[in-house]
Amino acid sequence: MTKDRVELWMPLKNAILTQEYYENANSWYKENNMLGHGGYDFVTYYDDVVLLAESGYVYKIVNKDADISQFRAVFQLVELEDDYAVEICYGHANSILVGNSYYKCGSPCITEGNTGNVFTDGRAVSVEARKEGSKAGTHLHIQGRLCKKTKDFINGFHYLSCQENAGKAFRDSDGYIYRVVDFDNGYNGCIPLIFNKYAKDSLIMTKIIEILKIILNLLKGRS
Repeated sequence: MTKDRVELWMPLKNAILTQEYYENANSWYKENNMLGHGGYDFVTYYDDVVLLAESGYVYKIVNKDADISQFRAVFQLVELEDDYAVEICYGHANSILVGNSYYKCGSPCITEGNTGNVFTDGRAVSVEARKEGSKAGTHLHIQGRLCKKTKDFINGFHYLSCQENAGKAFRDSDGYIYRVVDFDNGYNGCIPLIFNKYAKDSLIMTKIIEILKIILNLLKGRS
């Protein structure tokens, strides 16, 4: 994976893609001065477990325990080359399964829900209906934004915000802040993503690689 080609593992198994990057399934995007949808929407069932699509640090959790009318999401930072990183958002969560820490690809992240602004057949699902138990509009919204790591704040650019204060830039343990590359691209800096195999398979592959390394070390020790 590079900054010019962001490839992720699939966070859900057998999920149905209902809206791609750039599409306009409803008028919300134009009403909010966007060219179209900045991410990808996958539909399965309410409370299905969504896996992390890459290894990285969960730096922000939005609306973890608040009401369902607000967007509930996990934001993860994945390191790339040359001081670039990609911010991955997993949104419309019902419940949060992670904290502010580093996690491997394939780890449980959220359960799928219908928090925030959700639609069905192009119509908004009301908060009242959801409070009464409606699961309409349930889906995973996943998006990625390319960021450049820097230690200097420059007015006029958009930076990733911290969990505690939306008006303050997030700064990691090494002192870096994250400037969103091309925030004014019409998608709030979101970029196209490529999805590969199911994320749980990455854990199996990691285990196989670890076992092979152990076997090779044992063979070296006998030679």
